[in-house]
Amino acid sequence: MKYILTVVSLSILFLLGPATPPVVAQQPLVLAFYYAWFDQNTWSSGQSVDLPAQPYNSTDPAVIERHVAQAQGAGIDALVQSWYGPQMENNQTETNFRTLLDISAARGFKAAVDVEVTSPFLGGSGAVSQALATLIATHAQHPAYLRYQGKPVIFFWRQQQYSVDTWAGIRGQVDPNHDTIWIAEGTDLAYQAVFDGHHLYNIAWADSPADQLARWGDRVRSYEAENQVDRLWVATAMPGYNDTNLPRGNAFAVSRQGGDYLRATWRGAVASQPDMVIITSFNEWLEGTQLEPSASYGNLYLDVMRELVTELRGSPPPEPAPLQVPSQPAPDSGASASDGEKSAQAAVAAAQSPPPDGPYIETPAITNVRSGPGTDFETVGRLDAGQTASVMGRTEAANWWLVEFTPALEGQGWVSGEVVGFVGEAADVPVVEVQTAALETEATVDSADEAEAEPKATVEAESEDEAAADEPTEEAATATPTVPRVAGSIEATDAINVRDEPSLEGEVVGALYQGETADVLAVSEDGDWWLVEFAGGPDDQAWVADEFVEFEGDPATIPIFGLGTPTPTASVTPDATITPTPTPLPVEQPTFAPTATSIYDATSAALLAARGTPDPSLLEPTSDDTGDFGWSDLPWGILSLVVIAGFFWYQFVLRRRQ
Repeated sequence: MKYILTVVSLSILFLLGPATPPVVAQQPLVLAFYYAWFDQNTWSSGQSVDLPAQPYNSTDPAVIERHVAQAQGAGIDALVQSWYGPQMENNQTETNFRTLLDISAARGFKAAVDVEVTSPFLGGSGAVSQALATLIATHAQHPAYLRYQGKPVIFFWRQQQYSVDTWAGIRGQVDPNHDTIWIAEGTDLAYQAVFDGHHLYNIAWADSPADQLARWGDRVRSYEAENQVDRLWVATAMPGYNDTNLPRGNAFAVSRQGGDYLRATWRGAVASQPDMVIITSFNEWLEGTQLEPSASYGNLYLDVMRELVTELRGSPPPEPAPLQVPSQPAPDSGASASDGEKSAQAAVAAAQSPPPDGPYIETPAITNVRSGPGTDFETVGRLDAGQTASVMGRTEAANWWLVEFTPALEGQGWVSGEVVGFVGEAADVPVVEVQTAALETEATVDSADEAEAEPKATVEAESEDEAAADEPTEEAATATPTVPRVAGSIEATDAINVRDEPSLEGEVVGALYQGETADVLAVSEDGDWWLVEFAGGPDDQAWVADEFVEFEGDPATIPIFGLGTPTPTASVTPDATITPTPTPLPVEQPTFAPTATSIYDATSAALLAARGTPDPSLLEPTSDDTGDFGWSDLPWGILSLVVIAGFFWYQFVLRRRQ
């Protein structure tokens, strides 16, 4: 009996003693979601409730380096950038990620991708497989790519686009040995049959983020134990949430509470015993989750992050190294870089170098450089935002500046004084007389048969003599470029799609946003569509509907499409009626941030808060969970009382009966 009493007593002391909290084997990595598709159109859209302290263009390497330095200073180990796939054309997520990797390598930082499965460039599971194979063979081998336990880490957004079986086929094809780590997102743990870990992109829907993070961490570990597999739990922390400026029916906001919301979600994330903590986000401005310095909060949230990482690791993150100017590649060594990358690198070098001696101009945004002082002159190139250029001359009204521009054949070009800043004394700049640009007329035809084959011109030449009279003179031809003559320009009055043919049935090749301009090359026969210079279209040309633009120039001088103008890859009779674009921003949006009305819009918050509150079936235990009772489900205090009561019942009741 003494032995029994001794065992019971020791059990009571053990149960009444303080419980030891679980110990995490190692400190979790600290990551942050990153977006590289912003430009001035984002900041002027009115869709963000706050703005960056320094508005920027995501293609600027100096901006990317600044972001890396800010993340490092806040204690973040890696940025996880949304990625549309390896296509280079019209895909900033690819070109900018290359820059992010190179800058990260130079600064001892890491980067990874969040594969956007619903990307406009990934039209099916085959395209996804090809993109992942390319990613694993290229970026994942970069020294700056994020690795966990020696393996490259790949996050996924909207893997629910395909079934678990489809993903099993994809993984078996591109990564059969699981040499990389795949992290799924959302509320369906069935994908853990293929993926290696799980995260929730958004936790702002929860009344108690800490409780929900603990619950989801337990669910991942339960799946791990039940299926005898290793799975990673990636916990989410957020500074707040606000998408109320977006046209979403379920838009909502969660207060930042002066930094306390970030502190609460962070501590809840750390307490959930994660392998990694990921911040949503470093710079998702349209949903108001950014840490990046803003007009409203300054550096507050970078400072709070630094405070929290110091709390986690016991010492503050090291101060980041000073920003460096990215080196400009030599002309023959940058073959692998895109024109956009080389242009951006050159722009940063120019923007951070000392200003030119004498009068010069500064470009607040991307600026066209033309062969003459007017929009009817050919565009010979562009200056990127933040560049400077020496001024060599001006128009008499000083509304156009002649500047040094080495890409042009003559090493100079004209920029509008309305879109650039001038530094210096205008009176010291000589006036340059420029012959008015020759306007292109319809092309000469060689025979009556060829003339009949062409679309009808506004004004027909009745004879070869008249046709010849319409041709530019030798003097004018000297001043006229050999490329298609720019005959005017259009300015978008709203966000519009740009198509490869003059019809609503044409393929969308890009977009113009309100205030953006494009040079006009020709007009459709019915006058409803403009053929404009557009880098994303066939032969760098595309069509825009007249209904959504304002034309600048003389309409009488615009060639009818087909008479001496470049021919796109496809041409059809334009629609008689143009239907207005149904959404504020175009759906096909490969080069800028996904919009609230596109198929790429909803985050976990939008999915879970569709009816104002999260779906209880996703958050509460199922009937199977509650039906199986275990002693571990009882609190320690109740168990202790049960043991004590049993002891006294045995000692004072049962023994006396004996």
